[in-house]
Amino acid sequence: MEGRGAGVCSASMSVSEGDGSSSPSTDPGQFSRQANKPGGLYAAWDRATSRVTGLSTVPFTVLFLPQIFKNIECLAAGNPGALAILPWVGYTTGLLGNLSLLAYFSRKHEGEAVLVQVIGIINTGVLLAQLWISGNMPSPAFFCALGMVCTSAVVNGAYLRGKLADRSFDHFVTFLAIAGLLVVPQAVWMAFFPRIETVLPAAVAATVGVGLMAARDRVGTELWSNISSWSAILLFASMAVSQLMNNLAHPEALLGLSVSTTLLIILGNGLMFPRAIFLRDFMWLIGISCGAAVQGWGVLLSLFQSGLIHALVFWVTTWALASFVLGTLFVDAKASAARRAASASSA
Repeated sequence: MEGRGAGVCSASMSVSEGDGSSSPSTDPGQFSRQANKPGGLYAAWDRATSRVTGLSTVPFTVLFLPQIFKNIECLAAGNPGALAILPWVGYTTGLLGNLSLLAYFSRKHEGEAVLVQVIGIINTGVLLAQLWISGNMPSPAFFCALGMVCTSAVVNGAYLRGKLADRSFDHFVTFLAIAGLLVVPQAVWMAFFPRIETVLPAAVAATVGVGLMAARDRVGTELWSNISSWSAILLFASMAVSQLMNNLAHPEALLGLSVSTTLLIILGNGLMFPRAIFLRDFMWLIGISCGAAVQGWGVLLSLFQSGLIHALVFWVTTWALASFVLGTLFVDAKASAARRAASASSA
């Protein structure tokens, strides 16, 4: 279950968008001392959100391990059908999202962000292999995904070693963005209408994609970069939707889900919420919200309704998430007001 989807995307974005000049401090009184200075609350909040976002890499690094170990237990017990609750289509779209962001951050030479994506790709690849072995993923789809990963490894590796020109690599990034826009409508269709087989959503998306490629030079570099980012965000969002719809369609198979992975999804995405609010980053906020609310809390709700988790776990998690969000909004509002007041007094 990928919270890694919206999650990993967001975690990686946090690396590139964080304030590189603000190094974390181990002094617990730093926040309060800075907040007492004129306009200092805003600067203190800036550093605090950056540090909290950095912590999100911990849950995202181990995100899939509980689910992978649970899958191993099911396979060892001769129960491959338990893995059917994990939508291979959703995980494949999440993999494509990781590949898109890997190329995006390779282009920016963001080493830490690249590493986060590599970890996500490896974890998702292992999970897809488990789905294929258990007979819950078609062989053509699995080997296509494997080919995508191998191709991406070769292309990104060549670029990072300086053996591939920027222009050639840009074409690869463009291809991944268009592929993402093509896959998302088909994945969402399959999530909501699994019994109606059609490639019409993909065909419509392909037509739009060809038009975007033809107009790339006229679209502009900045807007095109946003299209690539939206493509990755939508891929992770469709992954979350696929998992939730699968839960609703097959409640009898919920035993195959890992509660630990679900909680890590909520934790990882939640830790990035303050930074996304601080930066007013709309795309990042959508990715975080989709991961925490849909693939995290939504999946936890389905497990609670099926009686697979204790009520205390669900309600404590819900209270903690809601309190964290409301507390973040309150502090952010105070920090923004302090900044405006400082600007007005210095004018």
